[in-house]
Amino acid sequence: MNDDLKRIQELLDKEEVALSRLSDLLECYSDALTKKDTTGINQTVSTLEGILTRIENIEEERNLLLSNLKSRLGMDQDSSIYALLNSLPEEQGSEILQKVTRLLEKLHGISLQLDHLQQVTGFHLHYIDFLAKLAFEHGSSGTY
Repeated sequence: MNDDLKRIQELLDKEEVALSRLSDLLECYSDALTKKDTTGINQTVSTLEGILTRIENIEEERNLLLSNLKSRLGMDQDSSIYALLNSLPEEQGSEILQKVTRLLEKLHGISLQLDHLQQVTGFHLHYIDFLAKLAFEHGSSGTY
């Protein structure tokens, strides 16, 4: 069990690093969108795909370890991570809880970044639509 707990802690640390990288990439993506830097957008999207795959793999392994740990402790698989941590010795549970809390804070920050990106993207799409309408209005008075 201790090996699983150590591995869970390692995975939480890796996930925190990956989420920090994701946050940095989202900032780069936002900057590239604002500057209309298509090369920067393409490079960032390519890198984003890789980091998202990495995060997904980390989460899959972490979820498997947590599931195995719940089984060994005789807990229901639907039990929350907080219930699991409360069933562990205080030192082990509190250390993992701190890591989970930091991850949740990072996820909240990423959620705010995604909201901002959605607004920026929406603005650009409306602007492109406006330009297209202007172009077609001028084109409709032609000889075609």
